Amino acid sequence: MSAEWLYEAGIGEERAILVAHGEILSARIEWGDPVRPGLVTPARLVKRLHDAKRGIVRLEDGTDAFIDQLPRDATEGVTLTVRVVRAAIAERGRTKLPVTRPAPGEAPAAAPTLRAEIEATARKAVLEKVRHWCRRTIALKLLAAAQAFAGGFGGSMAEAGTVCGLSAAGSPRRGARGSSMPAKQS
Repeated sequence: MSAEWLYEAGIGEERAILVAHGEILSARIEWGDPVRPGLVTPARLVKRLHDAKRGIVRLEDGTDAFIDQLPRDATEGVTLTVRVVRAAIAERGRTKLPVTRPAPGEAPAAAPTLRAEIEATARKAVLEKVRHWCRRTIALKLLAAAQAFAGGFGGSMAEAGTVCGLSAAGSPRRGARGSSMPAKQS
């Protein structure tokens, strides 16, 4: 059994846990804060900080946030489209502001829900399994070609693997070169 996300929408919060073999691997809770990663919204540059690449912006709902990677030509008072990349973090005695980055050309959009995020994670996992299967299939086909080449040429499997770009384990090597076969040692 592979890992799966279990999701529940409660009153004022969303909860999800990642479960594998009866054990909880991860847990996520969202309390409905509208300023969370993924939010794309207009914001006004309130203050440019002394290092010039960062500043403070005021989002449409009045929330202040840090902004990283400010364009050089952005002046205080200009309206930018920004994407929230980190939510506010509560610490003892203070709350760190959310962090945004410029998102020129992007249309304003609400942050994805917890359910949308875990569904996207599941899609990514499926795609990675498909990619792994494709790499393995290609490696097996290359190994079969190397075996056929070695048998017809009279060389060893190691030589054939070198020509076909395979390691001794039958998986593709990084930077494999198939342009020439090493000289046979007598």
